[in-house]
Amino acid sequence: MHPSMLAKRQQSAQVRIMEAASALAKKHNVNPPQPVTQRQPDMAQMLRWEGIADFLDALTKPAEPETSKKQLAYIGMTAPERKAKGGTDEQK
Repeated sequence: MHPSMLAKRQQSAQVRIMEAASALAKKHNVNPPQPVTQRQPDMAQMLRWEGIADFLDALTKPAEPETSKKQLAYIGMTAPERKAKGGTDEQK
């Protein structure tokens, strides 16, 4: 393949990857990979791959469960208050 055609296809794929990553980032509330500004092409490519790897790692981490206001209120109760609500001392 001619080098100019190869470069054109790589650039096109890169744009598509970054657009898809941005959409996924919004959907999953994580930071998308950041654009790379590096003069050395090999170094720039390595930084792009590392950014994409970090992004994918963030996507695959399990989400932390959100604690509802009810749960937080129950946690903040004293033991007698929990018992009055039907809870036990073990639930702190």
